Amino acid sequence: MTHRFLLDNDGSNLFYNLTDDVERDIEEAARECPAEVTTYLLCAGAGTFYYPTHVGEVVPNAPPLFTAHQRGLDPLGLMLRALRRAGKEVFLTYRMNDVHNPDAPDQWNTSRFKREHPDAIVDPRAVREKHADWMCYCLDYSREDVQDYILATMRELVDLYGGEGLLDGIQ
Repeated sequence: MTHRFLLDNDGSNLFYNLTDDVERDIEEAARECPAEVTTYLLCAGAGTFYYPTHVGEVVPNAPPLFTAHQRGLDPLGLMLRALRRAGKEVFLTYRMNDVHNPDAPDQWNTSRFKREHPDAIVDPRAVREKHADWMCYCLDYSREDVQDYILATMRELVDLYGGEGLLDGIQ
């Protein structure tokens, strides 16, 4: 019987803590992955993203990541390549409805799409009337505009990383 051992990384420990030597940081992170791990799941983001997206937006409160993107580096892509070189099966994880701190003043995890379409959530009335729980802030997937946006971000991920053979799939 063959066993698979999966490591699920939400990305924040890596992408929020990059130094000026991004390539070294990535190689070190890949090297630290135990040899017993067969499958690495790496989060591409939640409401905002860790990759240089043109559809959504990059996590605003991760200055090292933003700086790397400005320098023409793609830490997420570099990590995928490093994991492949290490012989890992690789999946990107995609948080379909991450609502951490949905009413945070800096809106660090609220997508531009959600800000521009405040009615695209499960219960906009509860939010407006200030009696919402966190589930009220979830995107409403019964709406075609929500479906289109999410599929566009997923298509972008596949276009960026799938063609290079860096992905085994998206969770």
